[in-house]
Amino acid sequence: MDKLVSLQSKIEHYQQMELEFLRQNDDKKLRSVQKEIEKMKNELIDIQKTFEKQTEEVIKMYQIEMYDSSQPF
Repeated sequence: MDKLVSLQSKIEHYQQMELEFLRQNDDKKLRSVQKEIEKMKNELIDIQKTFEKQTEEVIKMYQIEMYDSSQPF
């Protein structure tokens, strides 16, 4: 979770830089910062996929436990 918050913060910072480079018409720096933003967004997607997978696993385990506990001995 800390990584997620840190990454979101970095993206916001880079987006501010992106706006500044747009205003300055600094194409080289703009492209560079856009590449970094894209990388970080991809990292966010990976984190989201991992979170979804872990959530699904927890739900399955819970369902299995509930089923097992409902069965008579």
